[in-house]
Amino acid sequence: MISVEIKKIDSKVSEVIVKGHANYSDKGKDIVCASATTIIIYSLNLIEKLGFKITYKLEEGYSKLVNDANSDIVDKVFETLEFSFNSLYEEHPRNIYLKH
Repeated sequence: MISVEIKKIDSKVSEVIVKGHANYSDKGKDIVCASATTIIIYSLNLIEKLGFKITYKLEEGYSKLVNDANSDIVDKVFETLEFSFNSLYEEHPRNIYLKH
């Protein structure tokens, strides 16, 4: 199961921590894991393309993104990150644990 922890400060997403594996299917065929990875990598790439930098850590089965750019634009990217994980959870509640 993938564990997604979304931390907020004053209703603003301040940090996202993603751990584990979905175990939806075999490695390399797991669409839930692939979706979670895509959400994370897309968000990081978008932030970079927009000219911002954030603190993050990526490892096998672990990702941490910290909203420390002090930017309304990056805040919106983190809101979209939260929305995307909520949508993924709605589709695959047996494979994702979502903590707000």
